[in-house]
Amino acid sequence: MPIALLVPNRAGENEFVAEGYGIGRRDGMYNDFVVVRSASDPAHVRGLKEVHKPFSQVASIGAIFATRGD
Repeated sequence: MPIALLVPNRAGENEFVAEGYGIGRRDGMYNDFVVVRSASDPAHVRGLKEVHKPFSQVASIGAIFATRGD
């Protein structure tokens, strides 16, 4: 009986398959991080490409931050 595992550890998944415990590794999910800024851009996040940088900028100046919370 086939079993599917959903695991958030790419390196661990690769090791699991390489050791012969699994076959057919596939990407099943991914996350998109979308930062929406105001026109005035008080945290200066416009153009930042790495996902952690806008959040660090917002935190460093104490800017208003809203999230879906999931």
